[in-house]
Amino acid sequence: MPSPTPATPYTSTNPRSSPPPSWTPSPRAGEALQTDGSTAGLGTVTGLKQSANGDGRGTTWTLDAGLGKLVWVGADDTVHVTAPQHAVSPLRFARTAAPRTTAGEWAAAWWLSKPAASWQVTLTHRATGEIVRTWTGEDTLSAVRVTWDGTSESGTPVATGGYTWQLTATPADGVGPEATVSGVVKVTG
Repeated sequence: MPSPTPATPYTSTNPRSSPPPSWTPSPRAGEALQTDGSTAGLGTVTGLKQSANGDGRGTTWTLDAGLGKLVWVGADDTVHVTAPQHAVSPLRFARTAAPRTTAGEWAAAWWLSKPAASWQVTLTHRATGEIVRTWTGEDTLSAVRVTWDGTSESGTPVATGGYTWQLTATPADGVGPEATVSGVVKVTG
């Protein structure tokens, strides 16, 4: 069996605003500690394969310093990749394309920062507060799109004037609150 070749960590070319977590050998054999540069530990990896030389750095484990990921070989020769647990970003609307006026068909689109389990768009007449149209959907990966022909739920043409649209989406991963965005559209005829 050939001797292990030291692993070379991948270095990210993306600039980071703060230093990534780092991994250091634990005082206890078979462990590595994750730290954030302070005295507080962020986690411990146990079950590292023991190295014949030193602490095993570069032969049984290595660190991606740019991303803070630890790649290590377990005592059972299984390769693992451990990433620090960061908070997951909430669902956001990355881009909105919703015309502010319409004389006929209105087509709007919203791009999401992550998948949504469900969504709802409501269109409310600003003068009366009446909801004239509602669209709903489920399981969208990246965008919500609606088209409107200027009619109410019953199919009758709506009055000219100002309307407020509001989109609410629920994150598919269940992490974070619903996201909401709103705007206006003027029906001119």
